Amino acid sequence: MKHEKESDNIEEAEEAVRNYVPPPPYGEFNNSNAELQFGNYLHCKVPIRMTLAVLGGEIDVQSIDGAKIKVKVPESTQTGTKLRCKEKGMPHMNSHVRGDFYVEEKLKEFRLEGTVPVKEVDINGSTNWGPFTVEFINITHSIPEANSILISTEMGSSLHTGDWKFDPKPVVGLTSNIERLKEIGDKGYLLAAICDSTNILSKQNPESEVLLGRSLWRIVKVAQDSGYLTDSPQFLEAKEAVNFPRERLVLLCTGCQGEPLAATSRLANKNHQAFKMQQGDTMIFSSKIIPGNETRAHNMLNAFIEMGVEVVTEKTEHVHASGHPTREELKEMYSLIKPKMSIPVHGEYIHTHANVKFAKECGVAKAIMIAPGDIVNLENGEKVDSISVDYFGIDGILLPHPESSVIKMRKRMRDAGVIVVIAVVNKKNKLLTKPKVFVPGVFELLEDAAIIQKIVKKVESLFSLQPTKKIKNKIESSILSILKEYLLKRPIIEVQIEQV
Repeated sequence: MKHEKESDNIEEAEEAVRNYVPPPPYGEFNNSNAELQFGNYLHCKVPIRMTLAVLGGEIDVQSIDGAKIKVKVPESTQTGTKLRCKEKGMPHMNSHVRGDFYVEEKLKEFRLEGTVPVKEVDINGSTNWGPFTVEFINITHSIPEANSILISTEMGSSLHTGDWKFDPKPVVGLTSNIERLKEIGDKGYLLAAICDSTNILSKQNPESEVLLGRSLWRIVKVAQDSGYLTDSPQFLEAKEAVNFPRERLVLLCTGCQGEPLAATSRLANKNHQAFKMQQGDTMIFSSKIIPGNETRAHNMLNAFIEMGVEVVTEKTEHVHASGHPTREELKEMYSLIKPKMSIPVHGEYIHTHANVKFAKECGVAKAIMIAPGDIVNLENGEKVDSISVDYFGIDGILLPHPESSVIKMRKRMRDAGVIVVIAVVNKKNKLLTKPKVFVPGVFELLEDAAIIQKIVKKVESLFSLQPTKKIKNKIESSILSILKEYLLKRPIIEVQIEQV
């Protein structure tokens, strides 16, 4: 977190409105975001998503209007890649980051170790930034050391729950700090609960589980450095495991949502460098498919089934335990913390809308639906302004916008292919050789050779006429006229004329 100071005058700061800014656009299943304004700014938890993977991007990251939101350094309430790093095209983090071993490992990964100071906050501890007191309250989730964040000022407090559930017997880590949550409610000063809505539609009580993260070896090392998994069996390296009988092996794989570069996708695509799945193997998916990932995940499942692999999911067997609160747990949370207002986050509209209705049923005086970028006054629950929030994809060191010309061009190439025409002419614009036509993603070179030749002859005929400066446009329009006979789509046409 970064505290960017605007004024040391508390009276002047009290005139500023404490605001909450919701996550970026719905329609995808997003993690939650909190931006609180009190003359100064705090920022909690930046969401990521995977929607650009098919267009060459790796993940999506949030964009916030820098003119109004001054802090862009995230503070994670659970493990995940939420660091904005220079090597990935994001602003260099030059502030103090409150983190743990996991953050340190991520800084090493992006060669930022020693550049970004890392400070630890004790479990159930607190720290101060200007007019803010930020308290980390232990809460159970599907990973250990998850925290809800209580942000307090002279004028009141808000609780950002993060991802949570009430697990009375977690396999690893502490139980939820129920006493502290109740104490917050008893004091009656909680202006708003910014609350997880993911599992609002479920009425069943959740069960306990242990969930490892994206990079299993890194997570295991971090866990052991933190005092966890000390009695666990020794894990094998991939090169060691290949020498074991298959019936004695259990592989823990990343990529349950079909992430293209993860181990599970590589196994499904038969391009994992260490292992190949075989007929008779069993693949167990203990996760639920996150809304928005259905197509990619189902394609992966189908690939395993086609190989003869037995696929087990939470739809067929009891193998999943949610890390998010059911209705009964939400009811208990609302009764403990007694917020004056609920601002549901984390989920699609169907989830946040259900949480708004449910919060009111639980006696919360005000519960509001918010749109991306809305700024809400936490004192009265009114929307006072809006800012621009959007996503950019991480593509190497570039950050293409989903609606940029680059991504639009990729979509066209994906959907309709490309036709490239190369013509070599002299200074009088006369052809020196037969034009070359390349048709990737449009025609088969052998089966459709006649169509390709038709295009070549048409290009030749245009150069045989009186040449003009508009020859490229004529070539393009002529090719499109030919394509109308064969295609229902309009490929990208690129004409390159080389003069020698």
